[in-house]
Amino acid sequence: FSWEDVLGLCAFTEGHCRVLHQLLERVPSDGVKQKLMVKQLLYRSLQLFTSVAYDAFQCAQAAGWPGLERLTAGCRRSVAWMLEALEGLPESKRAKYLDFTVSCTFKLAYLFYNQNLHEEASSVCELFCKRLETADAYACPEIPAERLHKCFRLQVESHRKLGQLERALACVVQWLAALRGRIGELLAEPISLWARVKTDAAKQGAEELRLRTLKEGLEGHSLDVETLVTVLFAELKAYKTIRADTGQERYNVLCDLLEICSEESGRLHERAIGLTELAQVLCYHSYAQQTDCSSLDSVREALRLLELVPRSAQNRDRLLDDQAQALLWLYICTLESKLEKSIERVQSAKAQGLKNLDDFEPNDLNYEGRLLEDRFLYDGISFNLATETALSKSLDDAFALWKQLLATPGVPAVRSPEQTVASLQLLAALYKLTAKPLQAMESYLLVRALCSALGDSLGTAGALCQVTKLLFQLECPSYAQLFLEETESCLQKADSSDDSYLLLQQTCLLLRSQLCCVNRRIEEGLTLLLGVLQNPALQKITKVWYLLRAHVLQLVTVYLSLPPACLSLELRQCIFVQGWKTPETALAEAHKLFRSIILLLMGSDVLGCQTTASDVQFVDYGDNLLLKWQVLADMLACSEHLVALLSRLKVVCNAKAFCLEAVKLALKLQAIRWCTSFLVLKAQLELQQSELELSHFDLQQALFLLESDTEFRASEKLKGQTKILPRKGKREGKKPQDPVSEPPREEEGFLKGPALEFVATVSGLEKADALTASPELKPKRRKRLAFLTHAAACPCCLCSDLALSALCLRWLLSCAQGELAAGCVAEGLDLIRAVLPRCATVATRFAAVLRDKLWGGSVGRDLPALELLDDLVVSGYATLALQNLASPRPAEELQEELQTGLTFLVSCRPHLPSLGVSRASLLLAKAMAAIFHLASKHGDSLDGVFAGSWTCQLPMLPPAEPEVVAAPLTLKTAKAQPQRRKNKTALAPAVPKPRVKKSQRAKPLAVPNTNDVFALGDSDNEVPPIVIRPVTVPCTPHQKACRPAKACAAPGPRTPFTIFSESSPPAGKSRLLRAPKVSGRVKSRLKVTFSDDSDMEDPKAGLTPAATRKTSCARKALPPKSAGSQTSSLGFGGQSSGAQTRRGRLGACRAGAAEEKRERVTRRAPSKRVEEERELLRAIKEEEKVEEELEISFEVLQVSKEE
Repeated sequence: FSWEDVLGLCAFTEGHCRVLHQLLERVPSDGVKQKLMVKQLLYRSLQLFTSVAYDAFQCAQAAGWPGLERLTAGCRRSVAWMLEALEGLPESKRAKYLDFTVSCTFKLAYLFYNQNLHEEASSVCELFCKRLETADAYACPEIPAERLHKCFRLQVESHRKLGQLERALACVVQWLAALRGRIGELLAEPISLWARVKTDAAKQGAEELRLRTLKEGLEGHSLDVETLVTVLFAELKAYKTIRADTGQERYNVLCDLLEICSEESGRLHERAIGLTELAQVLCYHSYAQQTDCSSLDSVREALRLLELVPRSAQNRDRLLDDQAQALLWLYICTLESKLEKSIERVQSAKAQGLKNLDDFEPNDLNYEGRLLEDRFLYDGISFNLATETALSKSLDDAFALWKQLLATPGVPAVRSPEQTVASLQLLAALYKLTAKPLQAMESYLLVRALCSALGDSLGTAGALCQVTKLLFQLECPSYAQLFLEETESCLQKADSSDDSYLLLQQTCLLLRSQLCCVNRRIEEGLTLLLGVLQNPALQKITKVWYLLRAHVLQLVTVYLSLPPACLSLELRQCIFVQGWKTPETALAEAHKLFRSIILLLMGSDVLGCQTTASDVQFVDYGDNLLLKWQVLADMLACSEHLVALLSRLKVVCNAKAFCLEAVKLALKLQAIRWCTSFLVLKAQLELQQSELELSHFDLQQALFLLESDTEFRASEKLKGQTKILPRKGKREGKKPQDPVSEPPREEEGFLKGPALEFVATVSGLEKADALTASPELKPKRRKRLAFLTHAAACPCCLCSDLALSALCLRWLLSCAQGELAAGCVAEGLDLIRAVLPRCATVATRFAAVLRDKLWGGSVGRDLPALELLDDLVVSGYATLALQNLASPRPAEELQEELQTGLTFLVSCRPHLPSLGVSRASLLLAKAMAAIFHLASKHGDSLDGVFAGSWTCQLPMLPPAEPEVVAAPLTLKTAKAQPQRRKNKTALAPAVPKPRVKKSQRAKPLAVPNTNDVFALGDSDNEVPPIVIRPVTVPCTPHQKACRPAKACAAPGPRTPFTIFSESSPPAGKSRLLRAPKVSGRVKSRLKVTFSDDSDMEDPKAGLTPAATRKTSCARKALPPKSAGSQTSSLGFGGQSSGAQTRRGRLGACRAGAAEEKRERVTRRAPSKRVEEERELLRAIKEEEKVEEELEISFEVLQVSKEE
């Protein structure tokens, strides 16, 4: 039909209806059947017109059509005739024709609404909605409520589209009034629209409409108090579902609720619920001008009133749920209050630090490290384990109440099951933030139980995903596999059209990839990971997808960290193609994503960073509150992994920067376990930089958090009963304070005396010693954790908590490493030997605890393999191996421990950090022990061990070539040798190749001795091998018979060359170290040339640890030696740099060196003087030859530069 046909039909229908109307007037009053027949004809005619008009206007646009006005008037008359015809119908037929009227009215109105003709649509619905308000249409059970809702909804939406928000709110009130007796049952739909219209009013700046509540809107409808309270609670719930800032609207509704539900009214339960909701609003919004109470005052008053509510079987579930909700928010409000005060303290400290900025010296080598330090860092430690226990009591009480509520299967009779699910998710996220994984898992199991009872498959799958993640964090892959399989089966039953389905599906694939990696199915796991990484949905610009992307990058880090034996180069190339080539880059990007989410949610104050954009205020709507605590927990966990990874890569400065940032965040959150963990990591970083005192100080700070008995003054005094009377009004805007422009104010309690935030604890033994010992003479007693002295089944807070037990063991291992670095070898080794077996004991104990919590004490189920402490055990064995390498003679008891460590490493999973390095350390230590054992059979000669395996006998030095031994170096660390190799590689390209032959003619090849540890072979095709002999106690080597001097005159087939090094002294030293004088000349082919003779002390046979460190550092800073002319590894200023050598200076050096040698010879014993003079003359002649060669080399270099 065309539009003109519709107009014609409309005119015909109007005429037909007029005729039928005239017939009705002629029917006598007692002619019921005749009236019914005429009305049936009327409804059929109007229904036919409605269907034709509705179908004709489905596709074409009617805007601007000349007949639009006539059609609108016809539709309005049609609705009026149908409503008029309802009068006088018998009750049995009334519902049927009312249903016809509803259907036709909606179609006629939707005809215009679909054409964006909202004014016409609202005019058609208006007549019908007014009639429903007086007709009590919702009382008809035959008519579905949804059909009646559609007309009201269309009218409200039409006014919204037209911007007529006040009329839209009036329509919602009309709708609620039409519900009458069913208002408590059907109010969700109209109140949801009310909340959305109010949100539109807030966007348009209509403050008067924004402050209006349903209590004011329904004033003329004389609702009873119970119904009004129900409506206001529904309005409050509707505001919380909107993804916008509705704090102002919620506050005004709560003002009405608390006014109605006063304590005198007897509605204690409703008032307590309202006060809990008020605490949630006041926690994130400021209404200081409207109310004198804080969020903590409100929630404490709610808890007090809930205790006064009489208990019964009917209200048991509601009371348990409401008490748990109030306790949860008591914890959140306390945490937010402490977080806000911590941020204010940091800003004040920054302002004071900017005014009192210390100037660093321009040549300060530790300048970059000092910039990272924060003088106010440790001032924030105003809490300890006892403080955390007191703070988390409300959280634990809430968990116990919900556990009691959900002990019986089924849906509990609570106020809002959806709200209970959201609160349980908050509870689990907060437990995860406080590093309590077992409690977090139990909370997620409660979420699973409630969602299963509600039939929410996606909610159940989401809870199971979180449990699986926590099991992976605890390194319990066997249980993680069981829960992952349950998650996948649950996801198959879920609605795939839901927005969160794809997110959960990708999360399951990611967890499956992680499981494959742990179980050594690397190729399968990598395929799954790449599938998630390449999914276009991962690029969505939403916070939850950012979070998943960060988790994907964390798993990419795990795969890239696998040893080459597990992840081949071909498979590794697949990850390279995605843009990730190293684990540290992937993990750093994940860290950036977590930071970005925090900045989007909470602004820059939480992280303490400066941003150019305007600061963001946290808005508590939707999933923001849950996401806030989740991302903070994930950020801390990612920071821990990143610091550990950078520490293993020796990027100490960056690792320290991330560690300090994480410490500050943990201090703001008063997360004692995270704070302790990062302090232990920082202590290890300081130990890597040989800062023993700073490392010990960080460990003492961590010890204070774990074992101090200091009682801190409460920041807020607990108040008694508080009179809470909030008043309606607009909240005051929060103006962010500029910490730089405002000077820091004095604390209020300054005149009362300082509040000591850090009080050193003193044990009873120290107190007893202090009475009898002099403080000046008494050595400072080093405090240590008493954890190892506790029994294996000790019920104390440290031993009965998995995270705290793991922290204690990490603290003790770090302490042991500090003792070894300080030279206290026996104490350090004893501590490591005590830590390693305790790790196995702790793992076994908590494996049983985990089984009981997850499976309800199922005795038949096997204990899981809890591998959380495996990396700690590996580190302990690696420390033993390094200590074995550093000792002059390996101890026998270390050999069994090394073998035990190797056996343990074989059983470890491939994704364990630093597994390959630790295994290499153990193998090297075992090899060294075997070499020393063989050497003992050859008269303590290491040369004898390898003599039989050498393929060729190297020539001996002629007797005319004396040898000079270098100053002894102990094997302090394994870093000195690779550094020397790196220097050689870096300087090799600087060889002047065109002038090689002159150098060859001027200098004969030095033939190595077979006893020389740096002996060079004579192969033509291979690089000469370097044999490094383990360093023993320095001594004068025995002279052996040498072949004649003629043997060294023949030039070898390899072309010799000279490396000219123009490198400046190393930048890591502020000034050059003084070179020690040579105490004597012994036979060696390593010739030592010193730049000055300012150091008058002779080197001793045994070096102290400090001296050894200086020596090794000096060796690392030197340029490499060439094969032809070798210089000392200890020479600094006078080493043979050809471009800087001058003839005059060479002569002066030669004369000075000869004079020095003669002076030393005169101080020797008379019995050896003749032999040593002979050796001295040979050494002087040899040096003259070398210096002549250097002069020639210098001339060659000058010629090459001129060319």
